[in-house]
Amino acid sequence: MAEIQAKPTISAPSTINCFETDSVTLSVLSGNALGSWSASSSEIKITNVNGLIQAFGFAKEGSYEFNFDNGVCEAKLLVEVGKNCPCKLAENSISQPIPSVFCTVSDEVTITGNDAN
Repeated sequence: MAEIQAKPTISAPSTINCFETDSVTLSVLSGNALGSWSASSSEIKITNVNGLIQAFGFAKEGSYEFNFDNGVCEAKLLVEVGKNCPCKLAENSISQPIPSVFCTVSDEVTITGNDAN
């Protein structure tokens, strides 16, 4: 006798703001929830801590596909990952240009500093 299994219904936010800091929570809403998750990029880490499935480690903004496979059926979804990330200003510096006081219109002035952290 053949057994029919329902295709899993999976869920995740359709968008996240920042590829550098945000993570995605992946969920199986219905169907056989015993299975494994994979991502379209090998750089993405997927963890399972007490049943909470988290994906993180996005290399850049873009579309990422997540796949859930329970050995019988698969389900896929897309997550759009943005670059709306907080500005990193801690421990950065800008050097004061020389001269720093102008009495008339100035030629181009180069402002230097260290790389952003």
